[in-house]
Amino acid sequence: MEENLSTLRIARSPDGQWFGRLLIGSTELILTACKSPQEVELVVEKIGLYPGRVEVED
Repeated sequence: MEENLSTLRIARSPDGQWFGRLLIGSTELILTACKSPQEVELVVEKIGLYPGRVEVED
């Protein structure tokens, strides 16, 4: 898996929580709701993935 080619997209849900979509090639992982964009990034790191790009939508 070429992690440097992956993208983590972080956005806020309608209820105010933050969630992430990790795109690795044609695979998409949806991450659970978190309190902040930084917490989403920490969850990704804890599972051992390091995306090449991080995009935060306001």
